[in-house]
Amino acid sequence: MSKKNPINKDEKSRQEVEAKRVEPDLESDAFSPEEQNKIIRMVVDDANEGMQSMSDWVEKKRKDLQHLNSERPSVIENLSVRGWQSDRNLGICAGICDIYQATLLATCFNPDSIHFRDTEKNDVDNRDNLTQFTKWGLGEQEADFFPEVDDFIQNRITLGFSVFKIYWEVWYDWVDKRIPIYTENKKRIKGYKIEAEQRRFERGVIRNVAELDDILLPDYGSDIQKLPFFIEVLHLSPADLEELSDRGRIINYEANKKKLVPNKLAAVNKIRHEDEKFLGQKSKVITTGVESEKKNSTIDIYEWYGYFKKNGKREKYRFWVSKDTEIFLSGKPLRKINRSGKIPYAGGPLRRRPGFLRGGSLTTLITPLVNALNNNYNQKSDFQYFQNCPFGYYDKNQDGLQQNMQEIEPMKLYGVDGNPGDKIFFPDISRSLAWSYQDTEFIMQMIERLTGAASYFLTSDAKNATATRDNIVEQKGEVKFGLWVKRTQKDISEAINMWIQLYQDWAPPNLAKRVLGEDGKQIIKNLSIDSIHGNYDAYMVPDITSGSKAYERQTYMWATQQAQQQSIWMSPQMNPRGNYLLWKETFKKMGIADPDFFMPPMPKERGDYDKQAEQHFAQLKQGDTPDPPSEHDPTIVDCLRTFIRFKETKYQELDEEYRPNFDAYLFKAQVNYQKFMRNVQMQQMINSIAASAVQNLESLGGASGAGQAIGARDASGQAPRPKVPGAGQLNIQPQQGAAGWNGQ
Repeated sequence: MSKKNPINKDEKSRQEVEAKRVEPDLESDAFSPEEQNKIIRMVVDDANEGMQSMSDWVEKKRKDLQHLNSERPSVIENLSVRGWQSDRNLGICAGICDIYQATLLATCFNPDSIHFRDTEKNDVDNRDNLTQFTKWGLGEQEADFFPEVDDFIQNRITLGFSVFKIYWEVWYDWVDKRIPIYTENKKRIKGYKIEAEQRRFERGVIRNVAELDDILLPDYGSDIQKLPFFIEVLHLSPADLEELSDRGRIINYEANKKKLVPNKLAAVNKIRHEDEKFLGQKSKVITTGVESEKKNSTIDIYEWYGYFKKNGKREKYRFWVSKDTEIFLSGKPLRKINRSGKIPYAGGPLRRRPGFLRGGSLTTLITPLVNALNNNYNQKSDFQYFQNCPFGYYDKNQDGLQQNMQEIEPMKLYGVDGNPGDKIFFPDISRSLAWSYQDTEFIMQMIERLTGAASYFLTSDAKNATATRDNIVEQKGEVKFGLWVKRTQKDISEAINMWIQLYQDWAPPNLAKRVLGEDGKQIIKNLSIDSIHGNYDAYMVPDITSGSKAYERQTYMWATQQAQQQSIWMSPQMNPRGNYLLWKETFKKMGIADPDFFMPPMPKERGDYDKQAEQHFAQLKQGDTPDPPSEHDPTIVDCLRTFIRFKETKYQELDEEYRPNFDAYLFKAQVNYQKFMRNVQMQQMINSIAASAVQNLESLGGASGAGQAIGARDASGQAPRPKVPGAGQLNIQPQQGAAGWNGQ
């Protein structure tokens, strides 16, 4: 336990009875003066190289931001425009970027679709715990990930590049503890005693790097983990650095405080000295301002990542070096920052450039067409203004016409001396059709093709537009859009993986009390670090509805009905957990906010051994011959699955004389399982045929029973047959020759 970074009192008492957790190593390592000078020179040289390599990207970024902010076309394209000419930016680029941001955000980030896959053989099965914990941890109460991924996608679209930073945050705050004071008989609280206590707080953070100019990279390299160096420019205040110095997280601050802080106050001190010289006395107001500036100004720090050799070991390090004063502040191996030893960043481009981490943006892709669209509109406006406002020629020899201007109004006549036609001439200019609506339509169609935005800007009113053409354009657009979705989701999933690993290593002791659901109950019972351990890889499934609620409801209802009637693998007998989750999600999409209120508990994932099968295996070990569940019992599914695993793992535990009994039991279970599958499929086919028959009867008797009142009976005295839900919409036909069905 570090004296500079102490743990809370309740954790100390817990460690006396429970295992002590591995605490994060927060303090900086020690480096000799020679090593510090070597590190400073290395970091400064890499920073200069990074700034030089990003010069072209900075210029491109400036142009992209001009389009995003709807700057005037004359400024964007460096054109000379006269005062009477139109210079309007229609904001098409900003509008397209906003639509793409909304669509990519809805498609790429869907916490309900987060899943984990195993990356190590025979690992502990904690997939359910990790999935539930991740959905909670990315919410507002912990990481608050949604605003960060929103900004991450915006940077990727508008600037072509975005980066997440993943780190473990530890901070200290003073809090008031309310200690109850009881009466003498200790039956009633008569008041509270307030005590202030400095407590330690910890959490995992996924932060989007908002200002991409702060990321310095080498010329080549498309994978962050394989770059020779990676630098982020941090902007910290003197108060932040002082706190870090007190905690031992940085060194050399107190000895170089005067060099670090006044360097940012040169402009303020200059004003103060000039003021004192002019007034002839000390300026108290400026002095107060300087004191405030010392606490709130920012100091730029290079946070460098890369390989460094120390004590004969070449490994990845993280160094902090002051940007302006070149003072060494901190150094740690990456293996002490995270277990994987990776650079704690994840990100990449929207439009890839092979061999480069920074790529092209959507803004750059559509810039020529947006410029053409703005110029098209401005030139039309200029021509109309030029045509509608009169201009003409006059005889310069006529003194009365020189340097005169007459303001005119409509519906008035103005008198002149002599014949006006002999002294002045106004040409008659006919309207030109050089710019037509087809030009604008052509530009919009080109934007569709370049961006893959046909699904959102489909223009089917062109002369040569057909249904086939629109479908082809839309399909190609979805393919290109899906490419950007995959790239974005890959980086988001990588950031989530790094974030999960932080909690697997350094989960705080009070984590179980914080992981709560909407009802205030713990999401994971008996949560501990062991509950979320394991080598897993997080992944997300793209949302094919792209945020469209109507399309989402329609898709879920269709899929649910089809799965229930056409697939045996989604029946509650064969797959209870999958059937439960399908109906639960369908209820949510249809507007039922809390389906858990009336649904039974969710069935567990089939990973453990079936209890009935374990009992039968114990009987087999004793020489008994139990019978497996029959073909009418749904438990045959879990029983057969468990015995197949016993065949691989526990078969050797049986005596040789009892092994034939095990083989006979397994054979009977397989037979009953196949009969059970056939029964389930037959029942589904019967339901499908019945639904189709009811639909046909309703279509035949619809005209004769159109005026029948609700609740009335037919001629035979029978109540009218109820309509099967969904039969009229799905047009279900009976299956012929389905697998496992021989007409018997």
